[in-house]
Amino acid sequence: MEGQELVKGIALESMEGVLAALGEESEALCKRHLDYVMAENKTRDWSGKSTLYVQTRIRGYGLTATWYEVKWYGKKATKTRRMQKTLIRKPAKGHSYTPATLAKYTQPWEEDMVRAVEAGLIKIRRKASIVAKVLLYLNQLERLESE
Repeated sequence: MEGQELVKGIALESMEGVLAALGEESEALCKRHLDYVMAENKTRDWSGKSTLYVQTRIRGYGLTATWYEVKWYGKKATKTRRMQKTLIRKPAKGHSYTPATLAKYTQPWEEDMVRAVEAGLIKIRRKASIVAKVLLYLNQLERLESE
């Protein structure tokens, strides 16, 4: 019996580690997009600046990577400028945004970057979905055995 507990503990720790690694990989993709956009936005006027922002979040055993539309309000000179992020909804089914959905918010100069980042995030979302299910089943198994 002790051997089974040890194996379950190792499996649980391992899957939590995989989820954390996926989170780091997702964060790196998000940072890659942000760094690219910040560098490009410096050379563009307001109408040509990117309005996309992608963010990763891990809550419990779930990992999300969501895109937002960013708008700015207020004046920089009076230090009242504030950023407002509006969620761009991902279809409930599947692990990705449709290219048409993201294209509505994408500037022509960032299209390739957005496609590349989203392609990476699709793989991460799929893996994270599987890891979340494994973690759920491991916890259910542990609860059943402790009854």
